[in-house]
Amino acid sequence: MLIDAKTMDRLEDELGDLAVQWRRKPDHATVKKYHRLYKQLVELGWDQSLDVESHLPNELMPQEYHDLRARPRENAGADLQVLTERELDVFRKLLTGASNREIAALLIISESTVKNHVSSILTKLQLTDRREVVRYVRIHNVDIDSLQP
Repeated sequence: MLIDAKTMDRLEDELGDLAVQWRRKPDHATVKKYHRLYKQLVELGWDQSLDVESHLPNELMPQEYHDLRARPRENAGADLQVLTERELDVFRKLLTGASNREIAALLIISESTVKNHVSSILTKLQLTDRREVVRYVRIHNVDIDSLQP
């Protein structure tokens, strides 16, 4: 059963609030509420990654969280198909932790071109910063070897 975006946003906010509450005062009751709400979100069709503030420590995260992380997303490879060949080159270098300057030198392009490619990659994959590229690969179980030229 899918629900409207406004309700889903409200539930995600509640999840974040519970995480903040737990950080202020760790207790079992808050963890139980968090697990119950997380399970409800998953049952409603939610499969999004959480922002850092909405996380409990990994060992306290519900089983549904671990199941979602372990499950390859069906369209993760398709998401990468929206990238141009050059964007994939930059994407691969981002996974190594290379700076824009290092990527530019390796690919023999200008640093401003690298910045443009990084911006395009983030937009196309709906990511907010380059650190999320690594997280994206991990969460969506992207086969890094398949990204090789």
